[in-house]
Amino acid sequence: MSESPLRSSRNEPGASSEGGSQVGTAIPLLGAGILWLLLSNRFPLVETRYSDVLLLILVALVVSALWTFPRASVGPLKGSRGLSFLWTAALLGLLLAGVAPTLNAVLDKRAAHVFTTVVNTKHCYKRTCTWELRGVDGLPVNAPTMSLQLFRTLRAEPGDPLVPAVKPGVFGRAWIASREVHHVERSRLACARLAVSAANGDTIQLGRTLAEGLSIESEEPGLDCQAPLMVAAGAGQGDVVAYLLRRGANPNHAAPDGQTPLMNAVRAGSIAAVQILIAHGADPQAIARPEGLTTSVMGVALEVGDTAIIGVVGRAMPRQGQVRASGP
Repeated sequence: MSESPLRSSRNEPGASSEGGSQVGTAIPLLGAGILWLLLSNRFPLVETRYSDVLLLILVALVVSALWTFPRASVGPLKGSRGLSFLWTAALLGLLLAGVAPTLNAVLDKRAAHVFTTVVNTKHCYKRTCTWELRGVDGLPVNAPTMSLQLFRTLRAEPGDPLVPAVKPGVFGRAWIASREVHHVERSRLACARLAVSAANGDTIQLGRTLAEGLSIESEEPGLDCQAPLMVAAGAGQGDVVAYLLRRGANPNHAAPDGQTPLMNAVRAGSIAAVQILIAHGADPQAIARPEGLTTSVMGVALEVGDTAIIGVVGRAMPRQGQVRASGP
């Protein structure tokens, strides 16, 4: 009785060696793919450019050609130059894509730049998402926004604040690797922690928080988180205003739209806070442009209608004008 072709092919040594070589070549490629997935998620590239991708492909192709064609008569893919070339190029491409950003971050011994951003948009395709981040405290790229590509492990939606810790890297500005990207609750922001004590008039807790090394001017305008002096003035907490000024707070530290602590104090109707700020050099002639409108300290005072505050602001303006006139 003759043996079936299927059975005979299984028993042929050539068939088994060919199958083993295919498995042997697939395993490194699979391992490189898994390594790329893990490392690219651990050290994601920020603002990856098409030129970066083209550079990786070009390097992989050149090295693959130098490796494959001189060795075409040896190796598991003996006699298959084209297949060996493509296999080596794919392997090198995955390794470079995963290892290059990792080395870029690990070899850079400089301190990471920690900054706060807000998620502008989010676009997902399959298991990969791209977040467009809007800068709040300054982005590490020369642009108003930057993109961050990750797997779906980062749970952030448009409007959520993020605090990335980014290293510029050793390979230049195009290779910006992020070691940490995590969602941060608003209550964990430095300005928010200080704002709670400032609004409540708790100078003891405020002092403890500042003792941790937080900046007395901590703010995140993009997250609507004001500096503690702005908060204290807006809450009419005269004692806290005086405390912060004694600790070195700038009485004229303005918000991006020009709003000042003095305007907040006038708006809150706190004559004590107004007097303390003016006594410490707050400018009664400051101008702000919230939402495109122009307003002044006196304009806010007239809007509030408190005659005592209008008088304090009015008496401060001539004195400041005389000081300016007598200067050089």
